[in-house]
Amino acid sequence: MEKTLQGHFFNPTRGNLTAEKVMEEMINYMLEKPEKFYDIIVGCDSSSGNEPHFPVAVAILRVGEGGRFFLTLIKDLLIGEIAFYKRFYYLVILLCF
Repeated sequence: MEKTLQGHFFNPTRGNLTAEKVMEEMINYMLEKPEKFYDIIVGCDSSSGNEPHFPVAVAILRVGEGGRFFLTLIKDLLIGEIAFYKRFYYLVILLCF
């Protein structure tokens, strides 16, 4: 899992970013207008193949004004083929990080 956390996220404006840079971008975005309210949303899903891939989206929304998002694809969990019900377990783990 450590290898995954060192991976890169993609943002259409900023390009490829490390997880640390994503946090910096989100903080800087909030500091641009600190008087506004923000929502942070993290979403994850899994592919339907035998060896699942987990797309992850992190979005920060400035209420009433749009926002920014960051995407990554996690596919190196070394879990191989897993039962369908175990995918839910992995999705919950990914969203807790």
